[in-house]
Amino acid sequence: AYPGTLPSLSMSAVKASVISAAALNCQIHETSRFERKHYFYPDLPNGYQITQQRWPLASNGFVDFRPWSNNQRQMKKGKQNTNLRRGKPTNCNKKHDVSAKVIMQSNQGESENIQLRIERIQLEQDTGKTITNSIASASQSQIDLNRAGCALIEIVSHPDLRSAHEAAGVVEKIRKLLKHVGTCDGRMEEGSLRCDLNVSIAPIFEGDLAPSHIQRSKLPEGNGHRVEVKNLNSLRQIISAAEYEVLRQSILARNNTPTGRETRTFHVKPISKEFPFGGETIIIRKKGDSVDYRFMPEPDIPPLILDEESLGSNLNLEEFIEENMPELPEETVARLVNDYGISQDVAD
Repeated sequence: AYPGTLPSLSMSAVKASVISAAALNCQIHETSRFERKHYFYPDLPNGYQITQQRWPLASNGFVDFRPWSNNQRQMKKGKQNTNLRRGKPTNCNKKHDVSAKVIMQSNQGESENIQLRIERIQLEQDTGKTITNSIASASQSQIDLNRAGCALIEIVSHPDLRSAHEAAGVVEKIRKLLKHVGTCDGRMEEGSLRCDLNVSIAPIFEGDLAPSHIQRSKLPEGNGHRVEVKNLNSLRQIISAAEYEVLRQSILARNNTPTGRETRTFHVKPISKEFPFGGETIIIRKKGDSVDYRFMPEPDIPPLILDEESLGSNLNLEEFIEENMPELPEETVARLVNDYGISQDVAD
């Protein structure tokens, strides 16, 4: 982020991204490339971002999860009481922006496992932090550039989610998974994991497209434009932002003024009389009909080849994953149930 300095690739970030991709059942590419994504925004001092959008490190993964429910909150509170109130539970994960497109239906009571497809996992530069809540004037913001230029892992999903509670459930599952494999410290409130939530609405028709027949991977055409809500840092914010956006977009659609492509931010504190307890989103920029990021190959960072040298060991990619990947939570639960006869609820 300093003027005149050349970027360098963090090898610890490379190793963490490989382990994270393996934990999320992704196909890891032995060769990936970096490119510059040009756009201007106050928290991006360079005027471009180094990313891997077109040649990512990994792709085609999946994660199985259950929708978030109030029962999970009660279970966490119960565990706190039995642990003699050791303090507030950490409910969070390392900087991976999980992009999840949420089209709302009423299925908060679902408890069966749901599968979310992972489109890609990529390494890229982090941006600065825009601070608005602490400013007296709503028309002003402050920029914190301390994290600008640091490496981050971005996890991008397919639009497979259908409710706010599903979005919160998969973020919690990924948070726990990455914390378990050691690639994240699990502190969402500190910005270690942030969620960029893409929300859109779609009509539900009778007949062949009745709710029970809608395929999770396919949506009716003509949904309108999705709206991105940036940098959500708690499960409560994810649920509140998704539900607010569904309400706002539904009102606009009923008035025949559907929302356009735009980026919004979430406000915890109240900013209007209609929502005295807060939880609204406000627009920070419009994207227009199309965005030309003028992608070009990154001239200062060569292609990333995952071999013994880049992984910092005498192991190839497959041997590196086998050496560094711990037993995953699902495997641990299955072993406890099958080998020791422990009930599923206790093992979980």
